[in-house]
Amino acid sequence: MPNKYENLFDNIRDISSNCNMGNYYLKLKLPGGLCFGLSHMWGQAVLAQDVATFNSRMDLLTKAYPCLTGVVPRRKLRLSSVLNGILLKARQRHNLSEEELLYLSIFPFLDGLLMYHCPEKTSFPVNGAEQKPMVQNAVSSSRFVLNDRVARITDGKMAALGKVYHRPYMGTRRDYAMFLRSIFETVNSFEIPFFVAFGSLRHEIGLSFINNQMYIYDANIMKNNGYYYQMPLSNMRQFIEKLFSTLVHDDYLAVDISIYIRPEDIDKSLSLNNDFYLSYMKAKLVWEVRDYSKQRVWHMHWHRHISRAKFTLQKVSEMRLARDIKQYLEEEKQLCEGVNLQLNISIITITEAPGIIMAGQLITG
Repeated sequence: MPNKYENLFDNIRDISSNCNMGNYYLKLKLPGGLCFGLSHMWGQAVLAQDVATFNSRMDLLTKAYPCLTGVVPRRKLRLSSVLNGILLKARQRHNLSEEELLYLSIFPFLDGLLMYHCPEKTSFPVNGAEQKPMVQNAVSSSRFVLNDRVARITDGKMAALGKVYHRPYMGTRRDYAMFLRSIFETVNSFEIPFFVAFGSLRHEIGLSFINNQMYIYDANIMKNNGYYYQMPLSNMRQFIEKLFSTLVHDDYLAVDISIYIRPEDIDKSLSLNNDFYLSYMKAKLVWEVRDYSKQRVWHMHWHRHISRAKFTLQKVSEMRLARDIKQYLEEEKQLCEGVNLQLNISIITITEAPGIIMAGQLITG
């Protein structure tokens, strides 16, 4: 029996051949994968807080046809036949049911998928001064077509996705556990929807945190007739294992990471970045101190190195400002030097961009 991914390809081919609405199959370069476009369509649904509609459209597109449809006439039809029947009814100005409207929404859904997955250069001018061809995709061009008020808004206000973070990242499972927990806890504290895109050379997946549950959206899950993996934040280790098994079969994972929020929340981006960097930096320092407590013996005259290490760990965990952490660890370094113990704490620079605090890495040795 064909899986959802195979049904998706078959139905897009059917629509392209029989609906006279454009050759989506050719434009989407099928039967190649759709991981990038689908992960961003899911991310857009996450930001719109309407994943249910995304799933409903995907259910129609991944269903095995011919099947018994709920629309009139009630009989077994190919998807293209169902859509053509509803289009004819719409042209005759008949009222359409909610189910029929959902079927018709497949066309703009495929248009959005095409814009994300296969962006093309266009001569459409971004502004009066810039006449170079732009890459037309849903991120760059949606602000021009969403509604008739576009002429009275500032550039970028109506973009479907507001990107607030983008950079490559490489690390182990532990590194990603710290990184993702910092993202989830920071953005969740702002109580706004967000979407994280993880992209490698050959694959892309989407991550988010919805109703206290972590989600991994991966188009390849359709091969097992699902759409995403879901688990609570307490299962971070299992979540990371699933992430690594999806993208790489190795101890290290290198990806490009992009974080998106809604355009209406873009004013929170500076505070969000600040809190995220601080949370992640503190998590790394805590791990370094914890590792040190396991690898080194603090030869103090009262022989309580374990208690001292736990105390240091607790103090660092409670600190909010990077300068406080730096000052405290420098004092600990002096304490260690006083008993001839080699501890190299290298927090060389603390760079403060507007609203963003970054710090170097704590190195023990």
